[in-house]
Amino acid sequence: MHGREQLGPSQTVGWSLAGFAAGLVAGIILGEWFGPTTPRRLAQPRVGTARRGPPPTAAGAAARAQAALATDPGLAALSTRPIGPRTVEVTGWVDDRAARARAARLVNRLPGIDTLINSVLVRGEDDQRRFPDLRLTDQSA
Repeated sequence: MHGREQLGPSQTVGWSLAGFAAGLVAGIILGEWFGPTTPRRLAQPRVGTARRGPPPTAAGAAARAQAALATDPGLAALSTRPIGPRTVEVTGWVDDRAARARAARLVNRLPGIDTLINSVLVRGEDDQRRFPDLRLTDQSA
């Protein structure tokens, strides 16, 4: 080679590790910057765009979820509880798994609700006693 030196094995390994470390650090930084890519996140406004209206409240999110559940006769008896500004818990009893899934889909679709805690129970499944021999006793001192 004209005017170039060839790298030795230890230099090649050293530069390879330095490049790997730089790529790893860049990947971590970019991952923290952009976060996970989910369909819900992709639908959110881009950086620099203003959201319309006041920021969501916990009570408002729960009220919207309750109103949505009231539109379905099989889900109208369910209750909602605000957990945070964009988090709602749905509780109550339904007749089958399809109704529980329908409630989750209905609330998950609502704008302004990012997290749903689905505590809906199914009659005939969740009310069966799983441990018939279990005898609970008071162990308090």
